[in-house]
Amino acid sequence: MNTNIWIELLRHAAEALAAVALQPFIYVAIAMILLHYRDQTATERLLFAVRLHAYGRETWNRVWTGIVAGLAASAAMLALGAALQPETLAILWVVSVAAVWIRFRFLCLAYAVGVAGALHGLSSIPAVADGLEAIGAGVVADWLQAIDVPSLLSVVGVLHLGEALLIGWTGGRSAMPVFLEGKRGKPVGGYKLQQYWPVPLLLLAPAPAENAAWMFGLVESSSSLLPWKLPFGDGLWESGWWILPFPVLIGFSSLTVSKLPRDKARESARNVALYGTFALLLAFAAEWMPAIAVPAALLALALHEGLVWLDGWLESQRRPLYVHDDRGLKVLAVLPASPAAGLGIQPGEIVRKVNGMPVRSRAELHAALRSNPAFCKLEVLDIRGEVRFLSRSLYAGEHHQLGLLLCPDDEAPYTAAPGPAGLWAVLSPRRARRGHGGASSVRSQEAQDA
Repeated sequence: MNTNIWIELLRHAAEALAAVALQPFIYVAIAMILLHYRDQTATERLLFAVRLHAYGRETWNRVWTGIVAGLAASAAMLALGAALQPETLAILWVVSVAAVWIRFRFLCLAYAVGVAGALHGLSSIPAVADGLEAIGAGVVADWLQAIDVPSLLSVVGVLHLGEALLIGWTGGRSAMPVFLEGKRGKPVGGYKLQQYWPVPLLLLAPAPAENAAWMFGLVESSSSLLPWKLPFGDGLWESGWWILPFPVLIGFSSLTVSKLPRDKARESARNVALYGTFALLLAFAAEWMPAIAVPAALLALALHEGLVWLDGWLESQRRPLYVHDDRGLKVLAVLPASPAAGLGIQPGEIVRKVNGMPVRSRAELHAALRSNPAFCKLEVLDIRGEVRFLSRSLYAGEHHQLGLLLCPDDEAPYTAAPGPAGLWAVLSPRRARRGHGGASSVRSQEAQDA
């Protein structure tokens, strides 16, 4: 293969990557992630009176991993290409920003592509196109009619495959423990897995008919012919190509009361990978049969929402894991760098005895710890029901109650709302639901750690 074409590709890719820094959407995406993790930290303080995650560090971890994922997805799109125009990407940004005010998870590109596909289908109706022309929005009709749905679906598929890898790699490490209202009105423990990544995606696309540097900060396109055949936009590549900088925000949201965070992350990664594969199949099918392009975009949106519904339904059918039983006290989470973390205690395990004394309540646990303030011996049942015996000295300055966050009991004053909030709710003062009576409150909760 001619090495000059690869040099030209790398040069254009470098220019496009630099142009990402000129686009406000990437900074909006990072700001949204920062707001999300700030809100998570506030919820942790409200429910547990402690901070389990530092939102600055969590945001930075998502930024650099999102950049790596973007480069990998861009390499995949190099082989596929995308017959997209700059105006199409602008439409996606507008739809995504509008959707985030409803729910954070609506930032997923599958929703924006579904809406764009529907608008593309509507704009193809003569009466609608004439109506837009009559109100002076003919240029909007032209933009909508120029949307290439199969190419958008291919981007959705590639991004979800990359998202699946990110979910599996993080393994639920930033999952937030929460108190939720159970089926019978009693509080249960659970984990909210909600993560987002800013992804600077670089799309190999046909050269636009007119200069779009005003939108993307790029100066020129290439007239060189690519040495391989691209599956999308047949016939459009003869006029040349360029690389579009397209920063997007990807992520997922899930809630579990029945699984460990790492197990739930694996399950979510598997489902997202299956969805990404199906979206790619829809893209190729829509390219082969253009008549199904709009239904394929709507199907992609419906299937994504169906995955969210299925996840919630399956959780509702499973037995809660994070509830106390007659064997002892169930652990919901462990504070970082605490004595409990040093002992290797894990979420889902049961503290059965402390210093030889059975514990069935927080009061009994406190009394057992006070019986020997310089040393503790624990009898713990792991997630498989096997007994472990742990012991260590307790030193001045350490967490005086081991650093265990226990599952809620009947006296837990607050439960968190299960659904992910929109941007408006995140920007407004955080409110939790009172577990008994339903009155909203913004007061700090008495610590539930032991």
